[in-house]
Amino acid sequence: DAAHAWVGLGRRYADQGDLGRAVEALERAIARDEQLAEPHYLLGNIRLRQQRLAAAVPHYERAIFLEPGYLQAYFNLGGLHSRQTDYGPAIEVLRRGLVALPGEVELIFQLARIYFAQAQYGAALQQLAAVINAQPARAEAHELIAQIYLAQEDAAAAQKALRRGLMADSTSAVLQARLGILLWQEGVVDEAVGLLERALAADPDRDEVYYSLGRALLRHGAEAQGRKL
Repeated sequence: DAAHAWVGLGRRYADQGDLGRAVEALERAIARDEQLAEPHYLLGNIRLRQQRLAAAVPHYERAIFLEPGYLQAYFNLGGLHSRQTDYGPAIEVLRRGLVALPGEVELIFQLARIYFAQAQYGAALQQLAAVINAQPARAEAHELIAQIYLAQEDAAAAQKALRRGLMADSTSAVLQARLGILLWQEGVVDEAVGLLERALAADPDRDEVYYSLGRALLRHGAEAQGRKL
């Protein structure tokens, strides 16, 4: 129908970067059907791109009101509040999302990241346990657990978290790199070199890995190769 056609046009204009025309098309869609959630969601995204954060909030809220299971609207609205360090409203939005979408892993993980930013480590670990239970090979969850332990100066627990992650996904360059760097800092050079080399082979664009591997090789006696890195 006409309302959906205007939504499609607005989405296309937004993708092309013509935000003025996109807003006009989406407002026309809303004028034709006030019960459509998507144009409000897209308008929220546009205001976010324009750095008009306060103007984005009511659009995301309206999208959620019209479609209570709108995952990406919860995700973007929670992220918007979090970017402004408004952690209370961010947590409230994500909890609302989990009422509408019980067990939704993306909302749980975002909630864990907010708790981590607030140094509420116990709450963050509780959420991350739920994430890993649903997605055992999710590398970023294992990495965040390691970061929590490092923030508490518990390098041994951080190593265990990274090793658990690598047991679930032995090819994760992120986990290989983090564990390799941590082992190098702890003086476990041989294993660190192996992990860092594997991480670089999988993802050659990680600058901190080049530095750590170079230092590890120097300590290992491979001076020419270390200096090259």
